[in-house]
Amino acid sequence: MPYVTEIPAGLISVADGNLSFNGPADLSDMIDRSADVGQYKIDADGASSLSSGDNFTFIAPDPSSNLECTYLGAGTLNFAPYAVNLNRLDLQITVSPISGYLVETDGKYYFVTDGPLDNDHVTATIEGTVGPSQGNPQPVSVGPVPLSQLADSLANDIDGLAQGWADRLAADVRQLDDQFVGYGRASDSTLTHDQTVDREITDAEVVCFAAGTLIETDRGPVPVEELVAGDTVWTKDDGFQPIRWIGSVKLSGAMLANKPNLRPIRIRAGALGANTPSSDLLVSPQHRVLVRSRIAVKMFDTMEVLIPAKQLLQIDGIDYDHATTEVEYFHFLFDRHQIVVSNGAETESLFTGPQALRALTAEARDEVLSLFPELAERDYQPEAIRPLPSGRKSRKLVQRHASKHRDLVC
Repeated sequence: MPYVTEIPAGLISVADGNLSFNGPADLSDMIDRSADVGQYKIDADGASSLSSGDNFTFIAPDPSSNLECTYLGAGTLNFAPYAVNLNRLDLQITVSPISGYLVETDGKYYFVTDGPLDNDHVTATIEGTVGPSQGNPQPVSVGPVPLSQLADSLANDIDGLAQGWADRLAADVRQLDDQFVGYGRASDSTLTHDQTVDREITDAEVVCFAAGTLIETDRGPVPVEELVAGDTVWTKDDGFQPIRWIGSVKLSGAMLANKPNLRPIRIRAGALGANTPSSDLLVSPQHRVLVRSRIAVKMFDTMEVLIPAKQLLQIDGIDYDHATTEVEYFHFLFDRHQIVVSNGAETESLFTGPQALRALTAEARDEVLSLFPELAERDYQPEAIRPLPSGRKSRKLVQRHASKHRDLVC
């Protein structure tokens, strides 16, 4: 989910289109000013990337907060080390660089990042020594950790020192939470701006329902393009659930010609089974569709599995839609993987498993992790709402249905 942070007007200097800070600035000038955007829509005349000068729209949960923006290029906030000299502490706190991109709207400039600029998302490191200055001070190295965890992380490091004074010093440091946050927020910053960096619209950002798809919600079937974050959608396992994020990307005919693997797949009405879908369904090739059959039970010991649309092409009535001249794809996130109803067929929401994360660009992956930080934990095991067979097994499943003329949904 992108977050936009307005850069105070008094800080910005513009020369030949290049943005920089016009004088002393520190993190406190921008922190805690971020606003999340529940949906974004790229509008760059169907291009495959945003270049400096291209226009697009941030669509907020509250339509009155939408931002019609001009993309300006990449931006990075860099920070000078902040020296801390306290009793028994000789340290340097260095806030980690923050990367994003810069946009302009109505003469105001915004820094767009994957997470909010706040004490829980901005990180920093600590290097230095601790202990009595006359009694063999010990080196410490902490982070990067969020600003809100600086004091506690340093205290944990001190706890691990085999020194008689370590326990007392660690206890004292734990009382300095707000002070250490303040050190990080007071760090001097500079802004670098590179107008030549485009924002690519990659395969990973091509989200999966085509515009016009009807999604079952608490107010009945709603076109996917009319949904916003916070809308309540029916899910097969958990009933009505709120959308956490929704995004879209528009692909021109030229891009579809250059990347035919992005062309939508049309699942004609009834191609999956009786009245399933109830009307033609357009999805991206990687979008998974629920298959429910006795053949699935024999192969996977479960009645229901999720199969990518591109693996269903052996079935009559399912094929690439070559008549499409352009397409706008949508997808949305819930708190967990879900099965939703789209044009009467059961299909998946976005799954943030390891394979999906590897397929994302670094920027897109960071965006997902800002929504679901637990995915970055070493021992975290994502859970699909139904089994996800391998490509080979998926093809074998579909081949058996095709050869036996069995419905994919029974």
